[in-house]
Amino acid sequence: MALLDKLLRKKKKEETPSLMSEVPIAEVETSSLSSGPELEAVYVKSMDLSGIADVVKISEEVSEGNILIIDISDVMQRNPEELKQAIEELKESARKIGGDIGKITDTKIIMTPRFVKILSRKEVQAGTQ
Repeated sequence: MALLDKLLRKKKKEETPSLMSEVPIAEVETSSLSSGPELEAVYVKSMDLSGIADVVKISEEVSEGNILIIDISDVMQRNPEELKQAIEELKESARKIGGDIGKITDTKIIMTPRFVKILSRKEVQAGTQ
């Protein structure tokens, strides 16, 4: 019986093909990955909006291709009218550069460059792209 077990075990091992013999190995060309033009980094930056004066700085950052998370709580508490004017100027700036602007929370907004679009929850749920 032990002899029969040995013979059967050997057969099972021989029937199981080696994974290395089944998987074809192809060479990967790495030079094609680095031959293209260098892409510039896109940064996600956090900034505070303390007044109208910050609109220019924020707009410049976005036109350079950066994504900004803007905290508006300071100007919201201090001067709601100034906040309203600053938001209108940021909207106009986003429109001019082809970017986007949206509300994240009551105290935070996001402003993106032309190559990043913001979808609302309704648009995401509807499958709009």
